[in-house]
Amino acid sequence: MSLIGSLATGRFRLHSDIDLLVRGPIDPAERAAVERAVAAVMRGTGIPNDLIYACDLTPSQLDAFEKAVP
Repeated sequence: MSLIGSLATGRFRLHSDIDLLVRGPIDPAERAAVERAVAAVMRGTGIPNDLIYACDLTPSQLDAFEKAVP
């Protein structure tokens, strides 16, 4: 899992969310486990988050996410 988006690039602001890129092939049961784990860690923070699964992206979309992180 990689941190991407505004927090990774130093542009995190009051209304930002945390974007996490989940790498590798992942089946539905593993996806649910990842979502539960992230929800448990984020519980009570009040900070929204997005889970982005690399396996759902096209190669060009994945490349754009990876290039956006210093």
